[in-house]
Amino acid sequence: MKKIWFGEIPDIFGYGISCLGNSKKEVMETMKKEYKRWKEQAPDEETNFKTSYEYYDGRIWKVELGKGYHGGLGE
Repeated sequence: MKKIWFGEIPDIFGYGISCLGNSKKEVMETMKKEYKRWKEQAPDEETNFKTSYEYYDGRIWKVELGKGYHGGLGE
């Protein structure tokens, strides 16, 4: 089965950031890009991506297409 990568930073900026990609690197780059886009709209937020990723329990993991997951992707 084909595997893809899923990444998320739950609840950041009140909404969270989620994305899918073909590699862990691609997902991390996309999340950084989305973080910067949100940060432009919330300039009072005095953190950087790494600090926010850790604070909001950001994570990236592999998922298999066609596989069932219970309790969330990758769980």
